[in-house]
Amino acid sequence: MPLIVFCGIPGSGKTTRALQIKEYLEQKHKCQVVHLNEEILQMEKKEVYKDFQAEKFARGFLRSNVEKNIAGNTVVILDSLNYIKGYRYELFCLARAAQTQHCVIYCECDPQLAKENNSKNANNFTEEMLADYNNRLEIPIPKNRWDSPLFHLRSKEETPFEEIANVLLYQAKKSKDPVSTAPEIKFEINFLQELDLRVQSVIDELVQKQQESIQSNVITFSDCTEKLMINKQISLIELKKIKQEYLKITKHNPPKRIEDIKNFFIIYLQKVVERF
Repeated sequence: MPLIVFCGIPGSGKTTRALQIKEYLEQKHKCQVVHLNEEILQMEKKEVYKDFQAEKFARGFLRSNVEKNIAGNTVVILDSLNYIKGYRYELFCLARAAQTQHCVIYCECDPQLAKENNSKNANNFTEEMLADYNNRLEIPIPKNRWDSPLFHLRSKEETPFEEIANVLLYQAKKSKDPVSTAPEIKFEINFLQELDLRVQSVIDELVQKQQESIQSNVITFSDCTEKLMINKQISLIELKKIKQEYLKITKHNPPKRIEDIKNFFIIYLQKVVERF
């Protein structure tokens, strides 16, 4: 069933809106709704977001709970920071694999107001963490498939309940076909060849830069806007496995433009690396 992905800095009103949407869908549309966040899963924010490794585990735990519930007869609301575009892309892939609709709700908030709201929450972030996540937030962009449909809500704006319901419930029903009758995806003649070549070019460039022992953990690639952050070398065997996984996903969920293949692969590669 549909997935709602919230995004925003701590104290931006995500949980308040999530609970309002949950109540609206349950009462108006008689939906079963699963609301997921750190508090519900009994995670202490000061602990799970204190460093990179703890945060990586927290994101993985949230993701696994989304995956567990998205296949059921429920609407899943992920009420968390979700500030990394690569992570939002991963959630988007979960929704597509489940053949269901999804949307992103970005709660924009003035940092000072967010600070005041955060101070009222018992399970809150420190001031240093607030400033850090405000700087690290990768704002959703509607042209990105994984950030669309996007509802951009500012602090004093009303939540568009019915618009969200229409996107999730009615569009989902129209687009969801039984597996036996789902139309086969037709590719341009050269798409699969281009897909393989462009993914392999990223791998070749990464292997070369690792062999050159470049003194940086930020890898840039030719003709790409995305960058890869790594703390250790990735073996060729691991890269081949990642490539096969990405090719399989992309054949079922191809990009609209061939030019996007390399950037999308780098985003996917970044998320896999973070799970190492």
